[in-house]
Amino acid sequence: GQVVVFPEGRIGRDEDVIKLEQGLPRLASMAHTRGLEVPVVPVGLAYGHAVPQCGDAAALCFAPPLQLTGTGKAAALDLTNRLAGAMRSAEEAARRSVGRPLEPN
Repeated sequence: GQVVVFPEGRIGRDEDVIKLEQGLPRLASMAHTRGLEVPVVPVGLAYGHAVPQCGDAAALCFAPPLQLTGTGKAAALDLTNRLAGAMRSAEEAARRSVGRPLEPN
């Protein structure tokens, strides 16, 4: 089976850095303690406008899968940080594809 999670929780957003919560790393950690390795695939989603409009161009870009390394809160925080960076890279690629590149930080 597969689980798909959009940790950002919204489609249209401003240019702020993605702020992730600990839910997804906790799920990966729970699976890890049961002997299951869960790949976490960062995804970037972009539309032609900040607030999607009917007929907008759209792009999905995928980064390489990430794995939880280690156990406990430190491992979950590490996964969260790596996931945020990978999602940002995937989003940058998706935004370039629809002609809306991210502004430099």
